Amino acid sequence: MLRKRIGVVTLVLCMLLGACAQDEGVPQATDTPHGDPPYAVVAAEQVLSEELDVPVDEIDYVSYERQEWPDACLGLAEEGEMCAQVITPGWRVVLHAQGEEFVFRTDQDGEIVRREN
Repeated sequence: MLRKRIGVVTLVLCMLLGACAQDEGVPQATDTPHGDPPYAVVAAEQVLSEELDVPVDEIDYVSYERQEWPDACLGLAEEGEMCAQVITPGWRVVLHAQGEEFVFRTDQDGEIVRREN
């Protein structure tokens, strides 16, 4: 009887932990994002919208994936810019607008958004 209860408890815990991992909404590398993207991806879309002066509904997500950047400047420091030398979790975001693809790097929360050249 005790063995059966331990098995059931283990099964329930595994199911709960699996559900928690899915609830984070954190996709692995993907070419076809599904569901609502993380806020950092939306932030990149907003930046591109302002740069190109186009509505956000004219911008498509191509892909987004988690990344770890080598510094607080997301590996895109400008000449003379000081960046904290700390691994910065974030996103690599590829967007499509006006017939072109644009690649952005963000921090985890989308507070820092930089476009790759």
